[in-house]
Amino acid sequence: MPRILARYPCEVSGRTAPWYTHVVVTELSTDGQVTVRGLHFNSASNPPESVVRLVPTTTSGWKPIASALDKAYAPFALLPFALTGGGFAPSSRACLIGVAGGSLLHVWLGCVPGGASLQVDAVELDGAVLRAAREHLGLGCCEATGRVAIHQADGAAFIAAADDEVYDMLMLDLDGVSESAYSMADEVAARAAYREAYRVLSERGVLVVNEYRESAAHERLEAMLRSVRVLRRYFAQVTVVRTTAHNLMFIATVQRVALPGDGDPFDKLCAAADRLSFVGGLELDLGTRLRELGSKKCFSSFA
Repeated sequence: MPRILARYPCEVSGRTAPWYTHVVVTELSTDGQVTVRGLHFNSASNPPESVVRLVPTTTSGWKPIASALDKAYAPFALLPFALTGGGFAPSSRACLIGVAGGSLLHVWLGCVPGGASLQVDAVELDGAVLRAAREHLGLGCCEATGRVAIHQADGAAFIAAADDEVYDMLMLDLDGVSESAYSMADEVAARAAYREAYRVLSERGVLVVNEYRESAAHERLEAMLRSVRVLRRYFAQVTVVRTTAHNLMFIATVQRVALPGDGDPFDKLCAAADRLSFVGGLELDLGTRLRELGSKKCFSSFA
């Protein structure tokens, strides 16, 4: 059992309350130079929702290592850049729904080309998650850049209130999707939520959805097909990757992306992933990772 550093009661109640009642921060390992911490829901015995590697500093206490991608699905969160020119375009704006420990924010800002000028709205429903991430996982380092605005809000409501075409990337890192506005359990609500996602994206925009489901395999397949059907109502191209047994990643682009090269769409996507080059010490052979998954776990659908 990892060492528990802090425990926070969930700050959300009522209809929008999440499935958990507590947020737990643990120390997973340390060697005196690098400390690995996890953010868990309910219990330290549950797998961490977010894992962050930190090094001590003399000024801010702890500094996250942006290039550390410890969650199994995390490297594939960078796959959308194979479809968007390799990084963030100048003056890009992005929105992250579901901050958790902030590991994806650190990667965007520190390891993705163009991230040094990126402006981000990061939205988290539960203030307890934000407290845990700020006090123990280095989230304040993102805020200190002046380019990340943290919002405690319902993600669907935040997007509904946003301006048209304001973001170039929108990432929905969803946990407990059965309780979210994007759930296929209520396809009408999901259709409205994804319509709003399309509305706030620019012409070069891309929507990334990471879903985690523990339901039976046939139920996950049916939910995936419903998600693709809804996304294709609005987006020109939808790519689906099963990154783990329970994680699905949907990459939906406003415009259709014609990847260069020969072969089927999977081969072209792998080749595009081969060409990705990151900064900030991140060495990631994403094309190889994708080939290891295999074409059966990745497909594209065109409107």
